[in-house]
Amino acid sequence: MKNKWNAPALSLGLAVLLLGACSQSEMETQTQSEGPSIGAMAHQPVRAEITQLIGAALSDPAVAQEVYGMMTQLDPAHPAVSLAALWEINTGRLRGEDLSMDASYQKTQPLTSSLFISAANHMLDSDPERFPRLSAGIKSERTAQKGSYWENLLAEDPLQLYQLHSADKSQSSAKSEALITLTYVPDFDTQSNEAWTWDGPGSIPTSAGMVTNDDLFEEAIWVLGPIDPCDLSGGTCDAIEVFPAGTASGGSSGYLPPPTAAVPLLLPYNVNHEDVLEEDVLSSVIPMIKLNTRSWLGFGATHQKLSFWRASPDGVPSISNGVVVPSGKNYAIGKIRFRAQQASVNLWHPVYLEFDADWNQSENEELLVVFSEHHFSGSASTSAELSAGFDLKEGKIIPTPKATVKVGVTIKAGGTKLRGQQVFSRRQVLATIVGPGLSGQETTHGTVSFNVKKVSELDFFFTHYYTDL
Repeated sequence: MKNKWNAPALSLGLAVLLLGACSQSEMETQTQSEGPSIGAMAHQPVRAEITQLIGAALSDPAVAQEVYGMMTQLDPAHPAVSLAALWEINTGRLRGEDLSMDASYQKTQPLTSSLFISAANHMLDSDPERFPRLSAGIKSERTAQKGSYWENLLAEDPLQLYQLHSADKSQSSAKSEALITLTYVPDFDTQSNEAWTWDGPGSIPTSAGMVTNDDLFEEAIWVLGPIDPCDLSGGTCDAIEVFPAGTASGGSSGYLPPPTAAVPLLLPYNVNHEDVLEEDVLSSVIPMIKLNTRSWLGFGATHQKLSFWRASPDGVPSISNGVVVPSGKNYAIGKIRFRAQQASVNLWHPVYLEFDADWNQSENEELLVVFSEHHFSGSASTSAELSAGFDLKEGKIIPTPKATVKVGVTIKAGGTKLRGQQVFSRRQVLATIVGPGLSGQETTHGTVSFNVKKVSELDFFFTHYYTDL
């Protein structure tokens, strides 16, 4: 392990005490400043205890070997296993996990049992004071005969154990290093969290200090975190998984507007927007994006999930229960996600988002808004503005804007964070389809060098399809 977390050791008792000692006012302060709601904070002490339980179990190399073997069954390059699979229950499994991976399912003689379950149950039975919330919950379940405590817990908060760095480091961590380092993903927006280390079976956990995403990508750290609905067995995914192309060059855009009597043609050069008339069709597409930062992830995220919205004179997004939703017409351009390891490594991702199917001359300026989506909750809000409008004179559009109307858009940052917004003028966009433009950057897609545009830390470019009606 690298010697980068120079923090004093913190005993398990003190860690649990601090987690349980948050006053009502302290939690309300956190809600305003960091994002967690009081309801969300209820998961924090339980996740902290599960982290301590798993870490103690993994301190036995045989248990770590078994668990890591399960983690590599679905995708060796991205080791992960659900807690449901570790406890051999059905509720809360990762997509693709099935009962055949459970030790108790094997038809061999003599019957095998899970080393993890044996180790975890032994600690819960022999030292219940060390895990007060888990022990109380299990005791209550047994007394009331309600079934599996873990099944109920993981139905409410599906969790997984995973590692974010390279497969080589993960394998080394599980098979040859005695030191186990483990952290968990909080329910609120943060860029770091405390990690603990175990140095062999029966060792007392000590604090490794605060770790960040950079540490998770570089070091052999195990992470306990939530399962996104896209990865949950039986879950509903609301985002399209995209994969890096390595470079934006090569291949066609892959997008064609709906068939019409006229033929839509790709504009491979800069044009005067006045030459694209109101009665014609201009379909504008975002073929690829490149994110230049990992700071949008949130601590311990396995994927970066982004949603894209367009605001125009026709309507603006609205908010329902802290989530951005369409209002009137659907102005959600799309939602995508990609692996956390692929953020901020200069990789272009093909997304093919239709920015505007018919960008009329009357729509002088439109606003592109980018959000990241997470598993925390909160109540902070921010404001965005869109600009729009060419004037009409004697029934005809005047292509020179006079006054621009501004409409406020309020975004509530619950599980969604506003990451960037940028107004794009139809005039300027069509004048900078190719070449370095104002950004000074261009990238080759197919055989055309398109101008790179930006929204905060996100790079993208437009392709435009013109239909002469």
